[in-house]
Amino acid sequence: MSSPIAKKTKNSLEKVVIKSHQKLSHNNRIDYLSNLFIEVLDELDLAEIALLDIGCGDMSIAENLMQHRANIKATCLDTYPLPEAYANDPKWEKYVSFDGRKIPFEDKQFDLAILCDVLHHDFEYAAVILKEACRVAKYVIIKDHFEYGMVSRQTLRLMDFIGNWGYGVSVPDRYFSKKSYQDLLDTQEGVEEVQQICPIPLYEHNFLFNLICPGKLQYISILKNN
Repeated sequence: MSSPIAKKTKNSLEKVVIKSHQKLSHNNRIDYLSNLFIEVLDELDLAEIALLDIGCGDMSIAENLMQHRANIKATCLDTYPLPEAYANDPKWEKYVSFDGRKIPFEDKQFDLAILCDVLHHDFEYAAVILKEACRVAKYVIIKDHFEYGMVSRQTLRLMDFIGNWGYGVSVPDRYFSKKSYQDLLDTQEGVEEVQQICPIPLYEHNFLFNLICPGKLQYISILKNN
């Protein structure tokens, strides 16, 4: 997720790209995914939910979920140190920074962890990050992308550029195929995929974006740590 603290200063072009992305895509995307996550949570039927949002960005997903359900208490985790200017902001009290590898919490401390568009940004260490997520949470929800060849890969890279470049977040070289994602899951001992949702018409509100980035490029995977 795009983070306002990922880059301290932004030039005029970066500010324009960020503003355009928020208007055309970001806000609708956050609402859509939040509603979809709520549906998943309702199916899991957890009484109280200690939630860890890994790679939380601007924390909008976690905040939306807490607004929808009073039984959710969120902790937000990302790799960027919290600037001093944010230190006394109540919004950022739930934020914790980490090294991107070792999650600084105890085993099974959380009922649920979310990795929303995170794993493809650190493809080489995806198995490490996922193992850590499954260590600290009973359930893990992954939202990410499937590529089906060079055209879909470059499409996803373009969308990542639009969504992340202005914040100084790197654009990946590749994404998961259905096979490589299954290979990733096979590295996780004791972890079961209980549901996979694909396609996800994330950009159905925008004809052009939906044409360029159809629902089959988006998926959600729900994992249970046994």
